[in-house]
Amino acid sequence: SPLGGAVAGRKIADDHTDSTGRKNSATVAGAVAGAVNLGAGNDSLTSSLANLAGLTGTVNAGGGSDTFAVNGTGDGILPAAGLIGFENLSLAPGGTLVLASGATGAFDNSRLGGNLGGNATVAAGGALIGNGALAGALTLGGTLAPSGLSGASGAAAGTGTVGAALNVASLTVNPGATLQVRQNGGGATDSVVVAGNAAVNGGQVVAIPQPGSYAPVTDYRILDAGSLSGAFTGVS
Repeated sequence: SPLGGAVAGRKIADDHTDSTGRKNSATVAGAVAGAVNLGAGNDSLTSSLANLAGLTGTVNAGGGSDTFAVNGTGDGILPAAGLIGFENLSLAPGGTLVLASGATGAFDNSRLGGNLGGNATVAAGGALIGNGALAGALTLGGTLAPSGLSGASGAAAGTGTVGAALNVASLTVNPGATLQVRQNGGGATDSVVVAGNAAVNGGQVVAIPQPGSYAPVTDYRILDAGSLSGAFTGVS
């Protein structure tokens, strides 16, 4: 079902769920204002990156296991304040999703101050930007750049400031994934902080040193995890 045309206070019927428990599905087709309730059931709401800016109201996923899926090209800022009760976030290839630091709102009943509840999957060809916190698991198949993508413009450029840290509950890095981190001569670096296990199944670290003086040898902690298995394929 499409959501659009400045929807306000509308409940989306569970007309895509059958006796087998198949998911409801809805698509953001335009501006969504006011309050929308997807009702009970395992719901999936899909939005293009271009339509994220039009999500100015609230969308309550209700009960069940619910997914907010983002696709399309370009970049967009997650309207976290308006997403309530979603357990999972997914990002399709080709786009960049920004988790704005200092945002407020609820996602799977977790406060978002740059904080995101539930699990997130970044597909190969997609990118995740931000220095907030993910209360669930992150599966990285694309690019993670806490302080912003190198050479990007707009929201995808992030803050560009060394020291951004994304906190996650657990991390899985798939082969072909990329972690972009900025460093300076004072020993500061972007990083990923993992409360639980980090399973690194390959992938590449791209270091982005900032102008300044550097010692012959400086240690940078780019991944801090409760437990660690595997390794990155290389560093460039």
